[in-house]
Amino acid sequence: MAASERKKGGEVQSPRIHRLIREERVLATAGAIAFGVIFSIPILGGLGTPGRFIDWDYNLGLQWVAYHTVVHFHQLPLWNPYKCGGMAMLTNPGSHVATPWFILTLMFGAFAGIHLEIPTHIAIAWAGGYVLARVVGIRPLAAALSACVFPASSWYYLHLGAGQIWALAYVYTPWFLAMAWRASDRADIRYAVAAGGALALSFLEGNPYPPAFAVVTAAIVLSAMALMQRSIWPLAVLVIATLFAIGFSAIKLFPGYLVSIQHPRLDFQLEADSWMVMRSALFSRVQNVFRGSSNEWGFWEIGAYIGGFAIPATLAMARPMRALPWLFTTAVLYLVARGDAGPPNLWEVLHRLPEFSSLRLPSRFLIDMVCIVGVLAGFGFDWLCAIDRPWGVVVAIGLALGSTIDCWMVATPNLLGALWDTASLSAPARDFRQMARGVPDNSMLIPAMENLGVVQCYEYTDWDSTVRPSDEPGYQGEQYLVGPGTITLERWTPNALSYQVDAPGPTLIVINQNFDSGWRIASGAGEIVSYEGLIGVHVPAGIQIVKLHYISVAFLIGAAVSLLTLVLAIIVVRVMSVPENTPSYAGRRDTAS
Repeated sequence: MAASERKKGGEVQSPRIHRLIREERVLATAGAIAFGVIFSIPILGGLGTPGRFIDWDYNLGLQWVAYHTVVHFHQLPLWNPYKCGGMAMLTNPGSHVATPWFILTLMFGAFAGIHLEIPTHIAIAWAGGYVLARVVGIRPLAAALSACVFPASSWYYLHLGAGQIWALAYVYTPWFLAMAWRASDRADIRYAVAAGGALALSFLEGNPYPPAFAVVTAAIVLSAMALMQRSIWPLAVLVIATLFAIGFSAIKLFPGYLVSIQHPRLDFQLEADSWMVMRSALFSRVQNVFRGSSNEWGFWEIGAYIGGFAIPATLAMARPMRALPWLFTTAVLYLVARGDAGPPNLWEVLHRLPEFSSLRLPSRFLIDMVCIVGVLAGFGFDWLCAIDRPWGVVVAIGLALGSTIDCWMVATPNLLGALWDTASLSAPARDFRQMARGVPDNSMLIPAMENLGVVQCYEYTDWDSTVRPSDEPGYQGEQYLVGPGTITLERWTPNALSYQVDAPGPTLIVINQNFDSGWRIASGAGEIVSYEGLIGVHVPAGIQIVKLHYISVAFLIGAAVSLLTLVLAIIVVRVMSVPENTPSYAGRRDTAS
């Protein structure tokens, strides 16, 4: 063996192989960036436009509060006084704070930052599709073609056009599947840890849907793999990855779980999509946010256009044993996505699990199904590229190029929804106060930017509040005493409040925000209590400055668990080695795969 050669995983890797790997990574990265830019063209001309179309008002309202809290008040965005009379910020299921991409918001502002995440996440989705195709043994060219399927489908552009920025988190699904498959294929626990990291990111960036549905998808794929390998290791990988995901995301998961217990969403609705609806979702070229839907939700909750990519996906059956786990997963996800449309009613079975009891919209499983279709299309492209004739490669490239252009024309115009119904602001109020409803149209973005809270708000569930709006009878101010004395506001911030109190006897401070156990006395004498659902502070007689701050114990515990999980992950990655001569289920055609 030459001195310049290296041995890894029982395989000899020469400098030439390493050069090819580096070149492939560079080309794949460039392809992902180019794809992200091209497919986000409609929004690039309007970066920073504060549109309020459908859910853009809701999500930009949350993002602006987080941005304002960090930049203006220099605090962590833990409490949101602008919404529902006051509520936890980081643990809100719709919050988009605990993500590395929040740096874009801090650098460019809440609106431009979110808009720049759109091409960023398209690139992540393309790269994830490419990596997933490579780890299952697909050639580089075919992998590049199959990587277009998932981020080109209309699901991304429909959800983003409707302002559902939590859907950005779905782009980590192919990464999760790729790492879980590699961990199972090579019996390498390090990839299971990486899979847990990808799954955790999908939760930290959005709500429970992307990670919950990704786990179901991986469970189907890995169960099929376990049966074919006659090994329980793929299922063990899923358990390990899920445990690491829980640990990584504990900083949001733990306090968020407490919020979900205190404010549950227990509504159970029969949701069904017929065969005709499903066919339209996957193959109709009319894919826009204004299209009617068969249920109470908009078409953006159903559409997942794949168009011509169905052809190479069908060609995957040319090698049925290789594609079997993915074909099986596609069929199961399709049936689940139909909801309660008839037997076999897999959604009802899934909905009975505690983790899924409060989730709805089974049609969102089509997003995961499109990811799997991308793998099947990769097998089809790979089969075409393997034909010992030049026309095989030409047909593969032609199919991919035509289908990608078709998806671009069909799906990307929906991104213009981010720029519609632009926010128009009045001068911000000098002092914060609560209002009953947002103006105009019960919005929440505009009031927050005008330093106003909205009591009657839109959230994932009904949010009862006893906060008194300043525009309704009975309002006594944002702070007042129940008893003799005077109170003066010294300093107001989202997470910290300071008051000067002059009381001739023991009295009660009432703060016109929802009570939360995370509020604590920072300085001064007193005891925080719930007073008719509001923040109350029992204080003794005398003159003093009372300071309150918000910090959740569940957040602190979650942060500690996330940190310990990160340390454990680093130890595992550094200590664990790749087993030599590990058999590969996928079968590697070249050492760069």
